[in-house]
Amino acid sequence: VIWDTALASLALCVKFHRDFLCPLSPVYAYEFLDLARHSMSYQDLEVSQRDILAAFDFCIGSITPQGFMDELWLALPTLRKATEPVKDGWKSVQAEIWDRLFDALIEPDVLQFPISLLTASAVIDGLIIAIARYYK
Repeated sequence: VIWDTALASLALCVKFHRDFLCPLSPVYAYEFLDLARHSMSYQDLEVSQRDILAAFDFCIGSITPQGFMDELWLALPTLRKATEPVKDGWKSVQAEIWDRLFDALIEPDVLQFPISLLTASAVIDGLIIAIARYYK
């Protein structure tokens, strides 16, 4: 069990950091399994990783602002109509939304609010700014 947890911890660490730390080359599951001091299957490695993430209440399938924006775009014909006159339409509004969301990231109390609320307020602000720029 200790080796399973150790290898799973190493695998999770590599997964989280390999996208921006050199040399940016892929690390395959069989390479972790080769490090094990006992016979360990791919399924055992995956289960151990899930156990570690569950111990920290880490949710892999987290909600992103883009998912909310996509849902709002599909669900609100009034949003589509409001962006029609704006140059580059929804694309320019999304740029404003992301600017607002990135600005919110530096605020110390940003974690007090759910992503859905932050995204909804950014959509409102971004839409107002994009429309105001169009009519300016």
